[in-house]
Amino acid sequence: MLANCIQLYLKFGVVQAPGERLQQRKLRQEIGETIISWADEYFSSEEHCRRTHARRFMTISATMIRSNASTSLPPPSRTR
Repeated sequence: MLANCIQLYLKFGVVQAPGERLQQRKLRQEIGETIISWADEYFSSEEHCRRTHARRFMTISATMIRSNASTSLPPPSRTR
């Protein structure tokens, strides 16, 4: 098995794993399953599935993540 690993390394070198799924899992952990379950139920209803509600949810989620982050980030600038 070790020989196979060495062969693959010599043939392809270091292969970077795709980071998209990792980022999604990390974001899911930061947001929390409770909020995700609530959002899935809330936004699955046609009545609540409007663009303004989705934007409000994303803004609130981003604010919560920033407030829980170990490093402080400057507030986002709003340009119109």
